[in-house]
Amino acid sequence: MQEEHGFLEKRCADLEEENQRLTDKLKQLESAQKNLENTNNQLRQAEEKIAIEKTELEREIARLKSLEGMGAKSDLDLHNRRLASA
Repeated sequence: MQEEHGFLEKRCADLEEENQRLTDKLKQLESAQKNLENTNNQLRQAEEKIAIEKTELEREIARLKSLEGMGAKSDLDLHNRRLASA
């Protein structure tokens, strides 16, 4: 009987130790999950910012191309006027 009691005490101590180890591991995993969620949120925000900047750059490129086209037309008009007056 005492032998069984000793076995059960040892088993109980082993289970408590395993429980503590698993509790610690769970805390580590929860912390890692929280860090990943934060990183994902930061990446999502960066992605949104990049998309906005890309749109702004595309608009600026279109505006500059439009101005470039106007400049080329103005140069051509000036050249034509010079030819006409010559």
